[in-house]
Amino acid sequence: MSTSEVSPETPLDKGQRAEAAIPTNVRVYLGLSGKTQKALGEALGITKSAMSMKMCGKVGWSVSDLVTTADFLGVTPSALMAVSYTHLTLPTT
Repeated sequence: MSTSEVSPETPLDKGQRAEAAIPTNVRVYLGLSGKTQKALGEALGITKSAMSMKMCGKVGWSVSDLVTTADFLGVTPSALMAVSYTHLTLPTT
């Protein structure tokens, strides 16, 4: 393959990009909803330190945490994994 050719993205690449997008998307939706990282950590039942590590990408998000976070923010889990912001909508209250 020459350097000008782009290899197709694999499902693993897509999964890694989606996983990496979660902290950013959570931060965006927290801001839009007016809710705090502290309140989200309480909803998840984790310490402030554990929440901080999730938000920095040092600790991954379990499916359970993703679903709980989506419910807390009034969005879908897929919105939290999105790598594009064309879907961005305000959470319903």
